[in-house]
Amino acid sequence: MTQMIDGKLPPALEAVIGAAPDPAAAGALLLEALTHRTYANERPHIQRKDNQRLELLGDAVLELIVTRALFDALPEADEGLLSRARAAAVNEGALAEAARTIALGPAILLGRGESASGGRERPRTLADALEAVVAAAYLTAGLDAATRLVETALGAAIASAVSRSASLPVDTEVDARVKDPKSVLQERVQRNGGAPPSYEIESADGPVHDRTFHVRVSARGSVLGVGEGRSRRDAEMRAAEQAIETLDRAISTSPNTPSTPSPPSTETDE
Repeated sequence: MTQMIDGKLPPALEAVIGAAPDPAAAGALLLEALTHRTYANERPHIQRKDNQRLELLGDAVLELIVTRALFDALPEADEGLLSRARAAAVNEGALAEAARTIALGPAILLGRGESASGGRERPRTLADALEAVVAAAYLTAGLDAATRLVETALGAAIASAVSRSASLPVDTEVDARVKDPKSVLQERVQRNGGAPPSYEIESADGPVHDRTFHVRVSARGSVLGVGEGRSRRDAEMRAAEQAIETLDRAISTSPNTPSTPSPPSTETDE
């Protein structure tokens, strides 16, 4: 596997450098995109920025590219369904898997403690690094190069989101018009009666200033989804997104069922 060792980068990032008018500038910005804050904090003498600014820009660029891909692939989809499809393609888990697809983990520059604790496989770290390198590609090689990078990394997730969205019954589009996944989930669970979904923190890892929350959401005695985020709210949103996908799969695979099926029971006989 190509790694950030002896000046080497993953092939997908080498392609960005090759497409840039100024390869040296592209290489330098990609290095910044791969620099985790723990690495920069341990080495103040190198005066290198971490990747958090690039991550913010990359989030917007990535959403633009993915939304355009879904817009072209789903010409009959309304705004709500496109939003849901995009959420499925760019959630933290999908971005982390995309980062693994282009071998980004070994290239991330981490502090010693973060590296020793498995930071290269932490979904949030991988997702952040992917967003940052997308921003670096956009800034140094243009939108076309950033699009090629996203297609290489996220192509499978985009195709999966298109396939799932195209197979959903028409009435799920009404739910999709509500962009907040927690609101969507609550409406769907309560449509046929019953208590609202409940969210529970499973764990909170890391120091106070850099905590990762793990949350699960349950309804009618079943766990429908789990999520991870830097805040409890982010983790709950991601858990709700996964729960909505669980309900959608139940609709698409169960003939002659109501639009909001009861989740499969996880209870067992005593």
